[in-house]
Amino acid sequence: MTETKTKEAAPIGKVFQGKHMREGASFWDTVFFSYAWPLLQSSMKEPIQFEQYGELPERLLIKHEEERIETSIKQYIAKDPSDRFAFMKGLLAVNKNNFIKFVSVRLGLQVDEFVFPFMIAKLIEWIQSGEEESVESTLCMIAFALTIPALQCLTHTVWEYFCFQMIEVGHRAHTSLKVMLFRKNFKMTGATNKDFTSGEINNIIMSESNRIWDFIWQGPAYLECLGHLLFASVICFQQIGWCGLIVLVFSGLNMLQQYIRGKTEKDVGEKKRGKTEQRNLYINESFNNIKTVKLFGWEQDFIEKIDKVYNEELALEDGMLYRAKFYDMLGHMINCFMSVTVFSVYIYLGNTLTLSQLTLTTIMLERIRGRIG
Repeated sequence: MTETKTKEAAPIGKVFQGKHMREGASFWDTVFFSYAWPLLQSSMKEPIQFEQYGELPERLLIKHEEERIETSIKQYIAKDPSDRFAFMKGLLAVNKNNFIKFVSVRLGLQVDEFVFPFMIAKLIEWIQSGEEESVESTLCMIAFALTIPALQCLTHTVWEYFCFQMIEVGHRAHTSLKVMLFRKNFKMTGATNKDFTSGEINNIIMSESNRIWDFIWQGPAYLECLGHLLFASVICFQQIGWCGLIVLVFSGLNMLQQYIRGKTEKDVGEKKRGKTEQRNLYINESFNNIKTVKLFGWEQDFIEKIDKVYNEELALEDGMLYRAKFYDMLGHMINCFMSVTVFSVYIYLGNTLTLSQLTLTTIMLERIRGRIG
């Protein structure tokens, strides 16, 4: 059995030849990730071995990324020791080119969101028209219709390609932060650290460090949200006139519901975070003093303390889950009644609602719901 596995694994090593599998890949191999196909094929037969990834090039080692980020952070701290955003500024300064590239691509790909609704409405108008069309106009509209899925495929491919790069840059960034924090933690003793417990430090390293890059990653979403809301609101007013004010009323109700939800869940989230830090404190305390714990037979006491805090944490999590389901149901009800109310009032006022108008307005309403929700 061992010999068979060795023989099957040999071609993989031969393909990668001890190098990082993305090094030297062609443009198309990089776009379609086909350079990783042999590795994925081997995973169908046996678990992937770490050696199959190939040796990481020197320039991609995390220590170089960590050194650049640490140097940048120290520069901001030197300017202002009380700067609370030094970590975030350091990350942005090191990755500013990547950040500008990702923001530009992400905002550029939103063009399809503004174009597709009008393309679909135009296509519906042509289908509903009772006039006799020439062969040339028919072929033009067929080609026009085929561009919709073609553009969607192109947009999806470009988005997935740059999204993979964004994930890679993000992981490298917050992994560098973890390296810095771990190294700092190893240098600290009880005499030099008077402010943080070991459980709090562990929680910062393993959880809080991820939030910095996540905020930077999600930053463009705020610009997208504002643009989509303005665009969708203008189109709704153009299509259904002053009945669009009903959309604003329901959108306000939805935002109020989201505000109340965030307000009520904030305290519960802080309590849950406190329980997590307390549990990490107990775990680290037992590990750091394991000889004393074993000597006096305190294992069961620590296990009971950790289990008690963990059960309290689970109870808070269950409460948050039930509360989230209730608010989700309330949000869906508001969204459903918004569409029904808008179109009912529009028709009740004696207006004619065409299929293309209905389609375009519905798409815009869905966009408003999605961005607010």
